[in-house]
Amino acid sequence: MGWSNLAAHARGLRRLLTRPLGLSLVALLAMGSCHAAALVGPSKGPTPAWVKPIELEADASAPVEQIRSGVYYLLVDRQTRVAGNERQQFNRFAIKVVNDKGMEHAASIDIDFDPTFQRLQLHTLAVHRNGRVISQLATVPIRTLQREKELEALILDGRLTASLLVQDVRVGDVVEYAYTVRGVHPSMKGGHFGGFDMQWRDPVHALYMRLLWPAKRPITFKNMNLSEPAVESEQGGVRQYEWVAKDVPGLRLSDDAPVWFDPYPYVQWSSFRDWSEVSHWAVPLYAPPALPGGELREEVERIQRTFSEPDDQVTAVLQYVQKNIRYLSVDVGVGSYTPSQPRTVMARRFGDCKDKTLLTLTMLKALGIEARAALVNTRLREGLMQRIPSPGAFDHVLVRVQVNGQSYWIDPTRYPQTGRLDAISQPYFGYALIVDPATQDLEPMPRSDATRSTRNVNTVFDATQGIGQPVTVTITTELQGLSAERMRDDMSRSNREELQRQYVNFYAGYYPGLVAEGPMTVDDNQQTNAIQVVERYRIADFWAKGDKPGKLEARIKNPDMLSQLREPGERVRNAPLAIGHVVEVDSVTEVLLPEDWRVEPDHAEIRHPAFEFTYTLMTTPRLLTQVSRYVSLRDHVKAEEMVDYVKQLEDARTAMWLELTYTPAAAEPPPADTEAFVRLDSFGWPVALYFLLLSAACYGIARKLYRYNPRQVVTEPSVSGQPLRGWALAFGIFLALSLASALKESWPFMSVVLGDVRAILQSAGAPGYQPGSTWTDLFSVGAFLLLLTPYVVQLALYFGRRSSVPRVTFWLQGVVGVVAMVIALTAFAYGDASVDAKKLALDVAAQVLALVGCIYLLRSERAKVTFVRRHGAPSDQTPAPSVQPDVADGSTP
Repeated sequence: MGWSNLAAHARGLRRLLTRPLGLSLVALLAMGSCHAAALVGPSKGPTPAWVKPIELEADASAPVEQIRSGVYYLLVDRQTRVAGNERQQFNRFAIKVVNDKGMEHAASIDIDFDPTFQRLQLHTLAVHRNGRVISQLATVPIRTLQREKELEALILDGRLTASLLVQDVRVGDVVEYAYTVRGVHPSMKGGHFGGFDMQWRDPVHALYMRLLWPAKRPITFKNMNLSEPAVESEQGGVRQYEWVAKDVPGLRLSDDAPVWFDPYPYVQWSSFRDWSEVSHWAVPLYAPPALPGGELREEVERIQRTFSEPDDQVTAVLQYVQKNIRYLSVDVGVGSYTPSQPRTVMARRFGDCKDKTLLTLTMLKALGIEARAALVNTRLREGLMQRIPSPGAFDHVLVRVQVNGQSYWIDPTRYPQTGRLDAISQPYFGYALIVDPATQDLEPMPRSDATRSTRNVNTVFDATQGIGQPVTVTITTELQGLSAERMRDDMSRSNREELQRQYVNFYAGYYPGLVAEGPMTVDDNQQTNAIQVVERYRIADFWAKGDKPGKLEARIKNPDMLSQLREPGERVRNAPLAIGHVVEVDSVTEVLLPEDWRVEPDHAEIRHPAFEFTYTLMTTPRLLTQVSRYVSLRDHVKAEEMVDYVKQLEDARTAMWLELTYTPAAAEPPPADTEAFVRLDSFGWPVALYFLLLSAACYGIARKLYRYNPRQVVTEPSVSGQPLRGWALAFGIFLALSLASALKESWPFMSVVLGDVRAILQSAGAPGYQPGSTWTDLFSVGAFLLLLTPYVVQLALYFGRRSSVPRVTFWLQGVVGVVAMVIALTAFAYGDASVDAKKLALDVAAQVLALVGCIYLLRSERAKVTFVRRHGAPSDQTPAPSVQPDVADGSTP
């Protein structure tokens, strides 16, 4: 499509961002009206009088550390003059040769222009050397070439290249050249727009940008990544805008940056006031003409007879245009923005996005179906909202159709799409401008389910032939929506044998020695827009020799998932990393084993702002099943997220690691048990003795603590004390909940150990049982029970309102609790990974509450008349006289 010229117009020399400045200088669009018949090849002449002279600092030193191509741009001078429908663009460049490599770059100059409506005139071609200026304008011939640089993309733009080879260029020279391009595209209808770039990949010593604009004509500006406004002045009915920058460093972006990411500063300007005006400009270009006769009319009538439902008619029209009109863009002259008429397109059987869109609109109109052209930007996507309203904001056009109150977005340039209208993939480019007189603003494009790139991969490794024998692999891939359509496109561009060769090499990269067993099969369900591909392979070297005699190892890999989780090549970046989106990959891998295999189940969930990954390993004695899922969440990873992104990818790959190890019993004796000195013996009596001693110790602690009888605080020995209420009752509930939480947290570990103990005691010396717990585990359980016992007794004392409660609580919740908390905080400070920060914070808060409770029990008057009972004293005594509650107590007297 010819929107590429509009994009070049709007961004000026933006193409220089992907190559050194000056290697291929693109002459900008729309610079002064003149008839195409009068345009000839490049000419030579003096600099126009309206151009402001800018001093060239030829002796400026080059920042050697930033030089990439052996040249340094001393001056980039671009001046634009708009007068009525005429536009002129003056360009002047001065390039300093820094080293031998730079001589080739500086000596070869290319300038592109469209001869059908543009006129190119050269003003200066000179070499500055040792204070002398050597002009070569008169001696160097201008070669005019037609290169068609986008021919491989099936785009013919008719542009010519004026090529100059500067003579006798040496290191230290400064090559200067200047030219003007006049011409405005006829389809602009007097509208103008453009821009100035204020930074490139290469460093620039001096930047000067100037725009001359009629003072009485409105103009809109928008700065991107630029804070400095233009310097404005007015003289003789012409308003002047100037931008100046000195010593601008080069900016090279990291590889694999999203196409929409553009951190370079630039200025946009346009005579179009808003998007409504841009839409009005495009309305006559995409107004469907009357349906021509011949084949096109016959096809419309056939569709009308065959299909009664509007959605089926839309699908039929789309398939006809996609299938019968091949893509070829002839963007020569007016054709770069104006679509060809349907009669012409039908006659030549090819067209670009403009031609195919107008043809589709014409057929739909004849069927009585409402449809409009929609202008989009395939590169900027959502970034289109940051662009100034102008035709140059777009590089593609498609169709939005309304059927039964539902909007559908269709692209006639795609490979023929089949199936129902709601099943085919719809294009998504963020925002679109609907070409309609009623349009006021850009319209967001919704994502449809069919737009997602969805793959379901089921892989079966059949290892039932035996350990060490070859393994057969069957891979069944189900593609839906956009993935299915891309597969059809691949099959149309290549034969099935070539595709299978590519697939074999892909999987062989993970499994050396893999070979195909028969051709792959493809089942294409066009109605539902789904494809199933079945591949069969054989891996002779699936089992690899281990590090010991007779030992065999086999690694289970998932190439389809691992390819989504591959590590990026550039980690330290100054630009986001582009990733595929929207991508969904579901994978199920089954491994059929020749004998029982003990493998522990596994599960992992990994979440990152850019993707989600889940993995589950399910095991049975002779079947292992891996289930994994990858979902992209956006189309990029921010530069500041790269460290975490790489780590999460590594965690996902590690979670999928599955290796089978086989050691024959005859070939390899069982390994020595290095923990035999601590592992539980299979005889039950040592364990029974241990628990007998542990029980006695716990009983002794409980008895001693329960019988503890400190002196009463109140003076009346016959008083049974006040009942628990208010803050005293609340603190008692807090103690009970804390004890319950400790028991709940420790139960998983204790249940495993106690289960082993029970099995050992029941085995009574029976051979063959090997518990997983060790004596170390039993000692941990014993220490926990010894520590738990006082807290259980404390709870009984508290709700029994015993006189020992204040002192016991002080030692347990105060002294012991603080010591434990200091130990935990110290471990966390030294980076102990086993200490969870959130849980530690909750524990600290609980300890603070416990200390408050200790102070309350020791100082509160309510506590002194509540915890008065002594061990062995009768409990049926008369209540003590009520006392005024202390301020901290929330109860009433």
